[in-house]
Amino acid sequence: MSYRLNIDLKEMFPIILYIPSFFKFGTDKIEECWARHLGVPTRDTAKTISESFLTVSKDKDLISFVRWFSNLTLEDLQVLLKTKKTFEMVRILNQAQKINIEQFSQSLSTNEPIRCSIKGIPYDENRKKVSEAIPINAILHLVREYDNSFDVYAVKILFNEEQVGYVPREIAKKIALNMDLHGEEYQAIVSSKRKRRGYHDIAIIIRKI
Repeated sequence: MSYRLNIDLKEMFPIILYIPSFFKFGTDKIEECWARHLGVPTRDTAKTISESFLTVSKDKDLISFVRWFSNLTLEDLQVLLKTKKTFEMVRILNQAQKINIEQFSQSLSTNEPIRCSIKGIPYDENRKKVSEAIPINAILHLVREYDNSFDVYAVKILFNEEQVGYVPREIAKKIALNMDLHGEEYQAIVSSKRKRRGYHDIAIIIRKI
């Protein structure tokens, strides 16, 4: 969209970034998207939870929503959803209890470099070609992939605007949360390459910009 309109992404309204999520989750409400990304399984329940948040919370930002969501109890959900214990309720509680908001807020705050390898290169023919073209010391860009069906914390890696792969899941979760909650930006430098059958395995060093 930024390219087609010839407008720098930073000059567009922030809500533009949620368009993929609006399509994915069938809603035009940002708070409902937050709820779905955090593991609420249905649109109706996400709507109920997000409306409750907007009613009780003075602050309407994402980090306030995550903090509120992570403290939901079984009793809270029984009142909100007007039902007794269900599979959906258990799933929401499990997701809420996995959230460590302080860890999310503080992770990577020291800006220490992170060393890892790019994941997902062998599973796409174009990524294989891109991996062969990337030189040592090349600068790669990290971009959130909000519409990823398999990982809500997905962070893709681009070289010259073409995707080469993904940040490993355990690292992507921390980076994605810092991107979403604090607006932080990251890039990576290629530290080494190893030729494999049909592609190159690429090691990178990730740093906060």
